[in-house]
Amino acid sequence: MDLLDTSACPAHRICERCQSSVDPAVAAVDTPLGVLCVALCADCRRQRRRPSWSGTNAALRVLQHCRHLGIDRSTMSAWRAQQATAGLPEVWFR
Repeated sequence: MDLLDTSACPAHRICERCQSSVDPAVAAVDTPLGVLCVALCADCRRQRRRPSWSGTNAALRVLQHCRHLGIDRSTMSAWRAQQATAGLPEVWFR
């Protein structure tokens, strides 16, 4: 399972970090709460900038990304735990 897959995530017209309308694309971000998807312009992706979310908002965004992937939150947690025990590096952007 690729938790960073954004193929089913909705497109956005603006960057969620800087509000630019130039070339926004969906990226997957691994946060302490789970993986979520976010629209970022090329500059924000290149500079690895991301929006700030409250804990509640981030948790909701993680649940939305789970729906995009067709999984539930516990499945995401299990895959993230498996990645951590395998010694794989933490991935923040894709």
